[in-house]
Amino acid sequence: MLIRLSHNFKHLEVHRQNFMEKRFISFIVISFLILVGWQFAVSYFYPEAITKEQVSTTPTPNPNATSLIPSTEANPTPTTNTDSNNPDTNVGVPSPEVETVAPKKITIKTPFWNATFDNKGGVLTSLNLHHFYGREITNSEYKSLELVSQTTREKFGAPLRLEVEDKTLTKVLNESFYSVNEESETIELKADETKEIVFSLKTRSGIEVEKRLKITGGKYIFDFQAKVIKDSNPLPAQLIIGPNFGDQSVKKFDPYVNTPPQILVVQNGKTNFFAGTDITGENKERATQAFSGNIDWIASIDHYFAMAIVPVEKAPSSIIENITIKENETEKHLLSVSLPLANDKPYLVFVGPKDSDLLATLSKNLLKSKHDLEIMLNYGMFSFIVRPFIPVLDFSIKAIYSVTYNYGWGIIAITLLINLVFFPLKWKSTVAMEKAKKLQPRQKEIQEKLKKLKSDDPRAQELQKEMMALFKEGNPLAGCLPLLLQLPMLDNLLLFSGLKICLLLTQLIYYQ
Repeated sequence: MLIRLSHNFKHLEVHRQNFMEKRFISFIVISFLILVGWQFAVSYFYPEAITKEQVSTTPTPNPNATSLIPSTEANPTPTTNTDSNNPDTNVGVPSPEVETVAPKKITIKTPFWNATFDNKGGVLTSLNLHHFYGREITNSEYKSLELVSQTTREKFGAPLRLEVEDKTLTKVLNESFYSVNEESETIELKADETKEIVFSLKTRSGIEVEKRLKITGGKYIFDFQAKVIKDSNPLPAQLIIGPNFGDQSVKKFDPYVNTPPQILVVQNGKTNFFAGTDITGENKERATQAFSGNIDWIASIDHYFAMAIVPVEKAPSSIIENITIKENETEKHLLSVSLPLANDKPYLVFVGPKDSDLLATLSKNLLKSKHDLEIMLNYGMFSFIVRPFIPVLDFSIKAIYSVTYNYGWGIIAITLLINLVFFPLKWKSTVAMEKAKKLQPRQKEIQEKLKKLKSDDPRAQELQKEMMALFKEGNPLAGCLPLLLQLPMLDNLLLFSGLKICLLLTQLIYYQ
């Protein structure tokens, strides 16, 4: 009898090992097929879109609608720009308030990005991010990456625009042609070269406006200063970024690969992320949300890129504006965010990729750890657990890439490593679940008997004791708890590194 049992045990052990080996081989094969077929899947689900954004047929929202600053005027002057759908149209405000200045665009070319500033409003009208420390960057269609919308900026404004309480004056500030201190239209900066661009405007009613940009070629940041003065006194104004800074080629959004554009407001160190659907109000076309007191900094972000403004001192307030339009039968949200303009005080402006190393370096060296720009990488509610592991994970993938020159193999290797680390928990969970499964018939039998007995029946007490003993022997929670310990870290880590598909595949192989 003992010999027979031993033989059966060995047979089961060999069968189990063969089964596990088949699972492991299946995991490797299917993971490889996923990586190889990824490009085909992208082509299928995201077919090449037209190169220009489709312009909405929805008319421009009512100029009397709520804006970042509520107007005190009953009938603000309508815009004189009748060709707002054409982003190349350069028609200013033909107002006797300002002197006639010729239209001019200045393009700054650096090793990382090319930026175009228009003297019509002194705003940023184009930002083409082309390299990240030697590596070429393209958009979701593998073409030139543009981070400023070319179809919405004429209708709703471009980054670094200004707004005051008087809407007529706001129009003058953003549609007049500014004088520029630079004669060249194209400026190329090497990594160690710096250039200062100054836009200035004066009106006959005593308004003086100046925007000063100091750009260094080898940086993803630049210094920005501005002032608005009326009769030698500062005039309250808002400095605005948006709408929807980010990859303009993205037409579809999803929870993982292309999250919708968001606004980040950091107040007293607390992060506040907002998508368009989060900003609602009575006016559905132009909804706003205000923050009051101790604003550290603000940012307009998408899944991979961001534009942030960091003031030298905490700002007293911030306002998010959500403009809702209809495009291709769906609602599209255009998000902007503003800070009160501190006259002649410097702002640090970041434009670039949301790379953890880059943002950590900026926070440490340039901001002296005063602000943490890395929080633009939203790791979720368990970020305090996840963030310590990000450098390790990032280093591991880059180390494997330096050997294989293929991020796909790096992802496979990291996935295998993570599953090896958590294999004891998975094994314990599986064993506990199998025990609980075997005891379920007896548990159901006891439950049926208990239904027929009264609570004070001695036999019921005996059955309850037997039920407790069965729970101790095969507790279903013992199979769930080891898995719950993994969720906070794995769910966020793998979202960051692109391993989520491999993780789900591994779980299917283990538990099918």
